[in-house]
Amino acid sequence: MDISDNLIEINSTILSALNKPAVLTLYNLQFTNPRILRNGILCPESICVKLNYNGGNLIFNVTGFTYYSAEETPGGETGGGGGSSSGGGGGGGGASGPTVPTASRYFGCVEQDITSQMNINKTAIAFTALIFKLNQKICIITSTVKVIINNSILPSTLDDVYQYLDAGISNVQNKDIISVNIEFRVNNSWLSVNNYDKSTVALFRYESNNWEKLSTSMLYSDSNQAHYTAKADGIGYFAITAGAQQCDYQWDCSVWNGCIDGQQIRRCTNTGSCLSTYQKPIEQKECVQETCFDSIKNFNESDVDCGSRCSFKCTLGQTCNINEDCESNYCLDGTCTLQQTCLDGILNQDEEGIDCGGVCEPCKPLLSPKKTFGSTYLWIFIWAFLILVTIYIEKKRLSKFREKARIASQMKSEQQKTNVENKIQDAKIQLRDYIIMVLDKGHSPDIIKKALIDHKWPSELVEQEMNEVRLQKEKKVNINLVNMKKTP
Repeated sequence: MDISDNLIEINSTILSALNKPAVLTLYNLQFTNPRILRNGILCPESICVKLNYNGGNLIFNVTGFTYYSAEETPGGETGGGGGSSSGGGGGGGGASGPTVPTASRYFGCVEQDITSQMNINKTAIAFTALIFKLNQKICIITSTVKVIINNSILPSTLDDVYQYLDAGISNVQNKDIISVNIEFRVNNSWLSVNNYDKSTVALFRYESNNWEKLSTSMLYSDSNQAHYTAKADGIGYFAITAGAQQCDYQWDCSVWNGCIDGQQIRRCTNTGSCLSTYQKPIEQKECVQETCFDSIKNFNESDVDCGSRCSFKCTLGQTCNINEDCESNYCLDGTCTLQQTCLDGILNQDEEGIDCGGVCEPCKPLLSPKKTFGSTYLWIFIWAFLILVTIYIEKKRLSKFREKARIASQMKSEQQKTNVENKIQDAKIQLRDYIIMVLDKGHSPDIIKKALIDHKWPSELVEQEMNEVRLQKEKKVNINLVNMKKTP
């Protein structure tokens, strides 16, 4: 922990219990318009919230702990900066300019081809270790790593930078270096706030007038930080960056379930490589309860508003699945038809003649001429007589059949009329019950009326049933009021 001039630093990796939101105060600043720095770079508003700046005291809120300081906002006048700090109320003396986080180690002499290591344990510095080998023995060596606060000193900058750093070794030039390994860390909170993926973190080194990406790999990750290592050919300016992972979304949604309490639900799963819920389709929506009188083939109906779960039977010509779906109680090849019998006067089923043979009673055979009839004329007379009798009988049967068909047609017409009237009355009753149910659930009359009209219900019928329900409710209320008055 370090609370000093224009600096508040807590190593949240070691003191994890202190890594909580807090209100901080930097005292005796000499800035005109200070801005908050986090780990030496501008702190995003999602982490740092400036509460007040008055009399040189800067008060701000943070979501967690690391290294915080302040600097003059570019364009503002400064009287040299500096000040004292407090983690909620402390204070201190004054100094000039923002403190630059720096770490160094004196090695004395470093032998040729011997690994030398500088360990860094400062929260404000992302580097945790600087490991190097030299191609010759060099003495009076000091390695130094410091955070670059003022990016204007850099020849160029990058996007999505976590921290810029300057690493140097006194009395050593890059031509004297065999290899450099750098270990560093990145706060998970920074990755999360910026929607960066851990796998995209990389270390860059400025070389030959260009930022060169170094070979970077993750060592491990804990709840607070991700730790990495990178290889370099020398020292100088470094930049730690990250970016969004390239991935795809492939949302696979199940079918909507039935309408329950005015809501339909489904499940959507992403089979792509992305892990977030970006562009996830809706999994719940409002719906209108399916009924047997909404003029739509739904509700597992055989045909529109008939058959299956509906009490209404399907008429002749409508689609059916079983005999019970039809008014005629006969379903043939998926269509409601009149049931075929041996008394319908029609050659059907597997009959050999009209209403005889096959599944019906055997047809009566014609008389056969006996061999004793030796006269040809007798044969002709008998056959002629039989033909005339047959024609007469068929005319009689055809006349009866026509009369039977006329009566059946008349009865069917009357039955259909009665069925239509009953169906309309049943529809009114179900419509009225449906209106009462949804009103009791708190839906407004206007929304109910609109939903019913949108589902092809006649507006006059809807208005009539809505008024009937309203009158019933008013009558019920009046009766209750009367009963209350009678009660002593």
